[in-house]
Amino acid sequence: MIFPAAAVRGADVILHSFDEFQTRFRAITRRARERFENRDWDGIHRDTVKRLSLQPQAVAETFEVLHEQIGEKISDRELWPSMKEAYSLAILGRNDFEVAQTFFNSLTRRAFPHVGVDPQIDFISDDYPLPYRGWEMASTRL
Repeated sequence: MIFPAAAVRGADVILHSFDEFQTRFRAITRRARERFENRDWDGIHRDTVKRLSLQPQAVAETFEVLHEQIGEKISDRELWPSMKEAYSLAILGRNDFEVAQTFFNSLTRRAFPHVGVDPQIDFISDDYPLPYRGWEMASTRL
C-alpha cells in the first residue's frame, strides 16, 4: 500500500520517539534491583517519579516534532488513518506493540481531543489478529 508522504513521515517520527521513550523507561527500570538491594528508598522514589513523568513528556516532545515535520497536516483528521496504518505496519510483531499503540493513541488525543475511541484514528483491541495479541492465545493447546 502507498501512503501519503506526510503519513509515512509522521509514523516514522512517532516510532522513533516511542523507541526513545522505551529506551529511557528501561534504563530507569534496570536500576530497580540495585536500588532495592541497597535499600535506596529515595532513589526508588525518584526513579518512580521519573518513570511516571516520561510518557507525558515524550508525548509532548513527539507532538512538537510531529508538528515541525508535517506542519498543519497534524490537524488533518483524514491523514491520521494512513499514519495509523503505516505505524501499525512498523510495530507489527513487536513484543511491546500494545504500549506502542497506547503511545500513538496519546498523540491522537492531543491532536483531536475526544471522548471514547475513534477506530479510524485510535488503535483498538481488534486491530491485530490473535497471534499478536498475546502468547496465551497462541500457545493454548486443545
